[in-house]
Amino acid sequence: MRNTLTRPSVTLLIATITAALTVLGINTANAAALNFDTGHTDIFNVTAENSQLTLNLKEDITGQHVTRAPGEVTLVVKEGAYQSATAQVGEIASAGYLLPLTQDPELLWPGWDTMGVANDGFNAIDINFLNVSGPGKVHLFTQGAFGGLAPLLSDGYELKTGSVIV
Repeated sequence: MRNTLTRPSVTLLIATITAALTVLGINTANAAALNFDTGHTDIFNVTAENSQLTLNLKEDITGQHVTRAPGEVTLVVKEGAYQSATAQVGEIASAGYLLPLTQDPELLWPGWDTMGVANDGFNAIDINFLNVSGPGKVHLFTQGAFGGLAPLLSDGYELKTGSVIV
């Protein structure tokens, strides 16, 4: 069961995701000033002030809880994240790049943070993806019961246009 908002229903809309993760350092159209390939980032950091939601990126690589405009940063998935074992996972069914659930000092450790909305009266945030494009596929999941997988999206494991992080 999902909590509802204490204020009128609010949905955080993400207009366009061209490449949430830049696989193997292939840059998108606008070159970012910073490239992160190791360390912790909250790629979706949502805060609220005076009932206004703000989306940015928060990282612990150049300092603690440093916030940045997403366009300032390129997230790089290193070759060391490649896993042939993902081909054996039914929900993925192909070899690919797997970023860790817990920190690995050699890899990027992405996540998201919506705790910054609680002080403004919100108790739940949906992150909607209105347009997803880019090379390859992105799957979002966590560890489920008894070692299985549990999706983090409302419509399954693969991130696509219309997906919602729940």
